[in-house]
Amino acid sequence: MNVRRRILATVLGVVVCSVTMAPAAHASTSSTSTAQVLQSVLQAQDPTAAFDALSQGDQQRVRAAIEGMHGMSTTTGSSGQLALGVASPGAVAAASGCWSRYWYYAWGNFGIVMAHTWMTLNWCGNGSTITSYSLGSVGGSSQFPGLAYQGVVATGTLNVGWEVREYVEFRFTAGFLNTTPCQQIRGGASGLYSERDNCNLS
Repeated sequence: MNVRRRILATVLGVVVCSVTMAPAAHASTSSTSTAQVLQSVLQAQDPTAAFDALSQGDQQRVRAAIEGMHGMSTTTGSSGQLALGVASPGAVAAASGCWSRYWYYAWGNFGIVMAHTWMTLNWCGNGSTITSYSLGSVGGSSQFPGLAYQGVVATGTLNVGWEVREYVEFRFTAGFLNTTPCQQIRGGASGLYSERDNCNLS
């Protein structure tokens, strides 16, 4: 009788363990990467329908990836500011002059380049003070049919005397998801410049 009870207890123990462990097998994450899910939406002619067809978890991943689109140029440092340069190739900082800086930039997430934007800053200085400035060509383009370039949201300028700072904020949409990347060029009174992938003029 004791032997039967031990056998029954052993069998029941195995069943209980099986039932307890079963949910863990279903808790494994999807094998589809965020990049793959993101591309499936961006490559769709109807991104809203493609997004709606995703699971709630995949929708959250796609939303975060698109709304969190960031600069992907390899020359950008962690601070979002490029090394200081001189506007004319091979030149040195000048006592006075006029300069033009064109900047073409890539934006994306999870290793995928989604879009490009560009801007041009024109400025003149006497070596210590900015004497004039203007915003030149501005534009954007998408790498995918499901991501639409909507144009410029805003521009901003700050002249601090020895430097002029100009930003352009762009807008892209994928269905009802929006992202507004921003790029900025700073031109110095002696021809030096720097570039940032944000709208902060301070």
